Amino acid sequence: MNIRSVPVAVVINCFILAAFVLISVAMQGNTFFENNWAVSVSIFAIIEMIIQIPQLLYYSIPIFSLQFLFIIMHYLFMFGRVFIYAFGFNYVLFWDLSKRYTVETLFEAGLFVVCGIQAVFLGILISWLRKDTSVLIYNHKASTSLFLAGIVCFLIGFPSEIYTDYSKVMTSFVSGSYKNMASGVGIYDDIAPLFLVGIILIINSNYIKKKTAILLSILSIAYLGFVMILTGDRRYQISAILALTCLMVQKYGKQRKMRIRTIAIGTIAIVVTLNLLFMIREFRTTEMNLLLSYIIHNPIKLLSLDFLIETLAEFGISFYSVCNILKYFPEKYVFRWGKTFFVMFGNLLPLGLMKDISFVDEASFSNIINEIEGTPVGATMLGDFYCNFGWLSFIFITIFVYFILVKSKSSIHGWAETRYYIGFYIFLSLVRATVSQCIRPLVILVVFPYIIVNLLNNILTRRIELHS
Repeated sequence: MNIRSVPVAVVINCFILAAFVLISVAMQGNTFFENNWAVSVSIFAIIEMIIQIPQLLYYSIPIFSLQFLFIIMHYLFMFGRVFIYAFGFNYVLFWDLSKRYTVETLFEAGLFVVCGIQAVFLGILISWLRKDTSVLIYNHKASTSLFLAGIVCFLIGFPSEIYTDYSKVMTSFVSGSYKNMASGVGIYDDIAPLFLVGIILIINSNYIKKKTAILLSILSIAYLGFVMILTGDRRYQISAILALTCLMVQKYGKQRKMRIRTIAIGTIAIVVTLNLLFMIREFRTTEMNLLLSYIIHNPIKLLSLDFLIETLAEFGISFYSVCNILKYFPEKYVFRWGKTFFVMFGNLLPLGLMKDISFVDEASFSNIINEIEGTPVGATMLGDFYCNFGWLSFIFITIFVYFILVKSKSSIHGWAETRYYIGFYIFLSLVRATVSQCIRPLVILVVFPYIIVNLLNNILTRRIELHS
């Protein structure tokens, strides 16, 4: 990249990141800031949001895009509980984990996350300003190869989806509780998301009418939501619902300012979804049939504003995953210097056929530490980078985010945008998953469909040439 071609905004945000890092280093060790860690980190995070969100809007990065939601979700998952502590609502917390860590660890984790989110933002901004990313769905001509590939993926993925969902639902019904949900059913878990990929391919092929595409997406979202209620499992469903919703808004939403009716419907949908997630969590350790009964007898609760604090508390647990990493690195484990990113390719191997798979554990130290701590707080991309590079992570985070947003080059109409929304589903989970957890989905959900699309495109092209 020629230095003269670097947008001014990128240079300014590089200086902002450098300033954040210097301020963070200077603040550590200060007793006043550490004893008031939640307030200090919250002020820092709010200032960062005031800097970033106007830029996202100014550069016309769509609200219903991976770029915009990736930033917003990071604030929700990383600072949900920090904000609760800062504003004195910690009395509502259902599981207070802050006492497990020293104030020094909590403060440093908060500052690292602030800087990490700025690095994420920088990667997004560079890709957007250099036009190296796909977001908008263009009105390309109908693609038979995309449509047929979508049918193939759907026929492979949907039966697996039904089978895995049935196993989870039956486990919940037999036990009468969400907490005994089936964790997995082998290879079917891996290929079930091809159901979602098939839907995305079919919709983006422009082979079906707008009304049919909308109906297909609504039915898919309704199914995912219904399964979410029956099983209490939300990880896959939420990412899938967001990917489908954003695809439909970008593809069929008007480019002009949204009408009041659209905004109102969208707001109600968000409120209902968040209240539903809150209810699922509330009923997760009790008899699951009580949830359906509760919703039927108290439908107005779906429009309550009680979800606000609960949402921050529920999603904000991911912050402790970063705290776990800082607690053990570098005091008990040495920095990995990129080793986890090489080991993660072991996830592509048929591990069930191997005797010793302990080496794969190093691909996600969060899982190792969670087991030691006895705290199932998940994992995050930011924690993944810290255990590798510590406070030198930010340059690598920026490069990584830029890389995952790079536009795919293909002569097949619609594939670049299709790959973007498949990636939307995969990479949105990085706010609560490590990079290693994305490697298998990338191969199964991106590489496999791409091979099918190209194969079908070549067959169709040859047939056209023979008949011409």
